[in-house]
Amino acid sequence: MGYRKAWQCRRCPKSNGPDGCPAWVEYVEKELSSGRERLQKECVFQALPKFLVAGMAASERTAATVDAHRNEIVTAMEGASRMMQKHITDGSARALIEDGSQAIK
Repeated sequence: MGYRKAWQCRRCPKSNGPDGCPAWVEYVEKELSSGRERLQKECVFQALPKFLVAGMAASERTAATVDAHRNEIVTAMEGASRMMQKHITDGSARALIEDGSQAIK
């Protein structure tokens, strides 16, 4: 896929097609109060905290472990947010992502 408009967060294409962004996700979310399911569409960077909280809620851990993990997640998300904000403002986000994808290969 081309993702011609990938990582243009200020002008998000709101799709993950060829003209979209790979960070755009669609998933089914279940409301806890009513049990209703609905299709949710959003950027993975906005959805990630929800995914992490849901994963923590689903696991059976002691309160101290949950607090420790929550603090680690908050620290990591703050660091990632600062890093992405820096790279978005100076225009180097695309190069950063391409460098990361090359490191994985």
